[in-house]
Amino acid sequence: ANGLWTGTLPLPLQDLTFLEEQCIARARATKCMFKLELGPTGQYASRGNVCIFPQDPSPLTTCLPPPLSRLHDEICVILVGSPDAEVTVETLSRSPLLVRRSRIIEALRWLIQNNPLHADLNVGIIESNAAQYPENG
Repeated sequence: ANGLWTGTLPLPLQDLTFLEEQCIARARATKCMFKLELGPTGQYASRGNVCIFPQDPSPLTTCLPPPLSRLHDEICVILVGSPDAEVTVETLSRSPLLVRRSRIIEALRWLIQNNPLHADLNVGIIESNAAQYPENG
Protein backbone atom coordinates (compact mmCIF):
# COMPACT_ATOMS: atom_id res chain seq x y z
CA ALA A 1 0.00 0.00 0.00
CA ASN A 2 3.01 2.28 -0.49
CA GLY A 3 3.10 3.16 3.20
CA LEU A 4 -0.41 4.61 3.05
CA TRP A 5 -2.32 1.77 4.72
CA THR A 6 -4.44 3.21 7.50
CA GLY A 7 -5.52 -0.04 9.15
CA THR A 8 -9.29 -0.25 9.57
CA LEU A 9 -11.12 1.12 6.56
CA PRO A 10 -12.42 4.62 7.39
CA LEU A 11 -16.19 5.09 7.58
CA PRO A 12 -16.44 7.22 4.38
CA LEU A 13 -14.75 4.40 2.42
CA GLN A 14 -16.75 1.53 3.93
CA ASP A 15 -19.57 -0.19 2.04
CA LEU A 16 -18.99 1.58 -1.27
CA THR A 17 -20.48 -0.22 -4.25
CA PHE A 18 -18.28 -1.39 -7.11
CA LEU A 19 -19.28 1.62 -9.22
CA GLU A 20 -18.70 4.07 -6.36
CA GLU A 21 -15.18 2.66 -6.01
CA GLN A 22 -14.65 3.18 -9.73
CA CYS A 23 -15.82 6.79 -9.37
CA ILE A 24 -13.19 7.62 -6.74
CA ALA A 25 -10.30 5.68 -8.33
CA ARG A 26 -7.51 7.63 -10.00
CA ALA A 27 -6.80 4.63 -12.24
CA ARG A 28 -9.40 2.02 -13.12
CA ALA A 29 -10.22 -0.75 -15.55
CA THR A 30 -11.28 0.48 -18.96
CA LYS A 31 -14.16 -1.95 -19.50
CA CYS A 32 -16.26 -3.93 -17.03
CA MET A 33 -19.24 -6.19 -17.68
CA PHE A 34 -21.54 -7.67 -15.06
CA LYS A 35 -24.28 -10.23 -15.39
CA LEU A 36 -26.78 -9.95 -12.55
CA GLU A 37 -29.09 -12.86 -11.85
CA LEU A 38 -31.93 -12.71 -9.36
CA GLY A 39 -31.36 -15.38 -6.72
CA PRO A 40 -33.99 -17.27 -4.71
CA THR A 41 -33.80 -14.76 -1.83
CA GLY A 42 -34.35 -11.75 -4.08
CA GLN A 43 -30.67 -10.80 -3.85
CA TYR A 44 -28.73 -10.32 -7.07
CA ALA A 45 -25.76 -12.58 -7.71
CA SER A 46 -23.12 -11.15 -9.97
CA ARG A 47 -20.47 -12.49 -12.26
CA GLY A 48 -18.25 -10.18 -14.19
CA ASN A 49 -15.38 -9.73 -16.56
CA VAL A 50 -12.85 -6.95 -16.69
CA CYS A 51 -10.88 -6.00 -19.78
CA ILE A 52 -7.75 -3.96 -19.25
CA PHE A 53 -6.04 -2.58 -22.32
CA PRO A 54 -2.45 -1.27 -22.44
CA GLN A 55 -2.44 2.34 -21.35
CA ASP A 56 -0.06 5.07 -20.31
CA PRO A 57 -0.43 5.28 -16.51
CA SER A 58 1.35 8.63 -16.17
CA PRO A 59 -1.71 10.84 -16.69
CA LEU A 60 -3.76 9.57 -13.75
CA THR A 61 -7.25 10.95 -13.51
CA THR A 62 -7.28 14.39 -11.92
CA CYS A 63 -10.98 14.99 -12.47
CA LEU A 64 -13.06 12.84 -10.12
CA PRO A 65 -15.66 11.53 -10.22
CA PRO A 66 -15.46 10.99 -13.97
CA PRO A 67 -18.21 12.62 -16.02
CA LEU A 68 -21.23 10.33 -16.04
CA SER A 69 -20.99 10.01 -19.84
CA ARG A 70 -17.52 8.45 -19.49
CA LEU A 71 -18.79 5.93 -16.94
CA HIS A 72 -21.58 4.98 -19.38
CA ASP A 73 -18.87 4.08 -21.92
CA GLU A 74 -17.02 1.87 -19.42
CA ILE A 75 -19.78 -0.13 -17.72
CA CYS A 76 -22.30 -2.55 -19.20
CA VAL A 77 -25.01 -4.10 -17.02
CA ILE A 78 -27.15 -6.99 -18.22
CA LEU A 79 -30.09 -7.99 -16.02
CA VAL A 80 -31.04 -11.63 -16.39
CA GLY A 81 -34.37 -12.88 -15.08
CA SER A 82 -37.76 -14.22 -15.89
CA PRO A 83 -39.63 -12.26 -18.57
CA ASP A 84 -42.53 -12.15 -16.10
CA ALA A 85 -40.44 -10.54 -13.34
CA GLU A 86 -40.97 -6.83 -12.94
CA VAL A 87 -37.82 -4.78 -12.41
CA THR A 88 -38.57 -2.15 -9.77
CA VAL A 89 -36.51 0.49 -7.99
CA GLU A 90 -36.55 -1.72 -4.88
CA THR A 91 -35.27 -4.68 -6.88
CA LEU A 92 -32.43 -2.61 -8.34
CA SER A 93 -31.56 -1.23 -4.89
CA ARG A 94 -30.11 -4.65 -4.04
CA SER A 95 -27.69 -4.41 -6.95
CA PRO A 96 -23.95 -3.91 -6.33
CA LEU A 97 -23.88 -1.48 -9.24
CA LEU A 98 -25.62 1.54 -7.73
CA VAL A 99 -24.07 4.97 -7.36
CA ARG A 100 -24.93 7.30 -4.48
CA ARG A 101 -23.79 10.87 -5.16
CA SER A 102 -23.37 11.75 -1.48
CA ARG A 103 -21.16 8.68 -0.84
CA ILE A 104 -18.86 9.61 -3.75
CA ILE A 105 -18.47 13.18 -2.50
CA GLU A 106 -17.93 12.05 1.10
CA ALA A 107 -15.29 9.49 0.07
CA LEU A 108 -13.41 11.96 -2.14
CA ARG A 109 -13.43 14.65 0.56
CA TRP A 110 -11.97 12.12 3.01
CA LEU A 111 -9.27 11.11 0.50
CA ILE A 112 -8.32 14.76 -0.15
CA GLN A 113 -7.86 15.37 3.57
CA ASN A 114 -6.13 12.08 4.42
CA ASN A 115 -4.27 10.80 1.36
CA PRO A 116 -1.46 12.85 -0.21
CA LEU A 117 -2.10 11.14 -3.56
CA HIS A 118 -5.53 12.82 -3.68
CA ALA A 119 -4.59 16.22 -2.24
CA ASP A 120 -4.52 17.87 -5.68
CA LEU A 121 -8.19 17.15 -6.44
CA ASN A 122 -10.47 20.16 -6.79
CA VAL A 123 -13.58 20.08 -4.59
CA GLY A 124 -15.46 22.37 -7.00
CA ILE A 125 -14.90 19.95 -9.89
CA ILE A 126 -15.87 17.01 -7.67
CA GLU A 127 -19.19 18.63 -6.78
CA SER A 128 -19.83 19.76 -10.36
CA ASN A 129 -19.23 16.29 -11.83
CA ALA A 130 -21.07 14.56 -8.98
CA ALA A 131 -24.14 16.68 -9.71
CA GLN A 132 -24.60 14.56 -12.87
CA TYR A 133 -24.95 11.41 -10.75
CA PRO A 134 -28.22 10.26 -9.17
CA GLU A 135 -28.54 10.47 -5.41
CA ASN A 136 -29.65 6.86 -5.19
CA GLY A 137 -29.35 5.13 -8.51
